[in-house]
Amino acid sequence: MPFSTIFLSILLGLILFCNNHTYGHEIEFPVNECASAVATQNYWLCASKLAFSIWQIHNWSEDTSIDICGIPCQGNLKGRISKFKWKWDGRFRCDTKAPGVIGRDTKKSRNGAMEWAIQDFINKAVSSGHMKPEDFKC
Repeated sequence: MPFSTIFLSILLGLILFCNNHTYGHEIEFPVNECASAVATQNYWLCASKLAFSIWQIHNWSEDTSIDICGIPCQGNLKGRISKFKWKWDGRFRCDTKAPGVIGRDTKKSRNGAMEWAIQDFINKAVSSGHMKPEDFKC
């Protein structure tokens, strides 16, 4: 099997894998660059454009406002590939009540990552004395 066929098969498999695990964050396949790569046997531009597309969905999301019992907080998510599996990293903080305290966790699902990051934040905020368990009774 020619290298170009193997290369494109691997790229297609990676795209399908990522698009099935990114929950709506589509990877933009560099069609022109990869078509040119097949013709010239130079795959560098195709691979670099594809890597850039994947990297774009690996950046932290913008702050998402989440209020806990009237306390303004922010959450962020980032998707990534680790050991050939898609994972979500969650970060959560409430700078007004617990400055410098950041809850973090990694899970296979977006919701799971954020839920566990919030739980990590609560544990850290209470144990550091920034907040009390009563602060979370609404």
